[in-house]
Amino acid sequence: MGQQLLLTARDAGTVAAASGARRLMLTHFWPGNDRELSRTEAAAVFSGEILLADEGLAVPLGARPPEHPR
Repeated sequence: MGQQLLLTARDAGTVAAASGARRLMLTHFWPGNDRELSRTEAAAVFSGEILLADEGLAVPLGARPPEHPR
């Protein structure tokens, strides 16, 4: 197989920044992971809001802006 299937927090931040995302949610933490360290690593390359997934977390999603005619 040889493909990397999971991203580090920094990798996720890099992809979020490159795609113009406004928010990034980091998920799939292993037991013992330092979540705040993950946030710090993502924040080194992504300046938007960074959320840390947790059981029971509810994230309101706003309405999408109307699409502009091309």
